[in-house]
Amino acid sequence: MKRNPSRDNCWNMKVWRFVQCNWGARHLDSAKQVLKVGAKGKSDSLRYEYDDHYFLTDPREFIYEFFPLQPEWQLLKTSISLRDFEELPFVRSLFFRYGLYFPDTNTKAVMYTDQT
Repeated sequence: MKRNPSRDNCWNMKVWRFVQCNWGARHLDSAKQVLKVGAKGKSDSLRYEYDDHYFLTDPREFIYEFFPLQPEWQLLKTSISLRDFEELPFVRSLFFRYGLYFPDTNTKAVMYTDQT
């Protein structure tokens, strides 16, 4: 009797996780490049470099770079507004790779002041 391998597998999905393939595989290197003869303007280049931060990223870290338009796809316990997102500090994967974090989830990068 032959066994059906597809029946020997079991899938269990408990949580949704983010995968940002483009940023995980490459990024724009904005360092000034040497221009070739006849080239015009600044030469930015794509550099292919694996960054595992963008695979199965914790939603609490993902929200610092990406804003899902539908609140339920933020995958946070409490979703944030677009205005709150725009006021977050701008950090990239390196920030989290070094084990850094913001101890206060209400940390803002924008400060509003009056005329004084």
